[in-house]
Amino acid sequence: MPRNDPAPLEPLAYSIRGAATALSVSPRQIYTLIERDGLPHVRIGGRHLIPVEPLRAWLSAKLAAGTGAAHE
Repeated sequence: MPRNDPAPLEPLAYSIRGAATALSVSPRQIYTLIERDGLPHVRIGGRHLIPVEPLRAWLSAKLAAGTGAAHE
């Protein structure tokens, strides 16, 4: 009988560490991007969470503006 395992859920938001891993930067760099560069985030229970879709939009805007690492 086939198992009906649910598909793994895609995250709605990353932790600081998860966002750092996704962007291949340090967790400290994520805090810097929040403070200085407007990286979208929410605070829930004292934790910073980085929503996935706004992160993608923010990154695309940075690349389009020529402020991404590929242009430096």
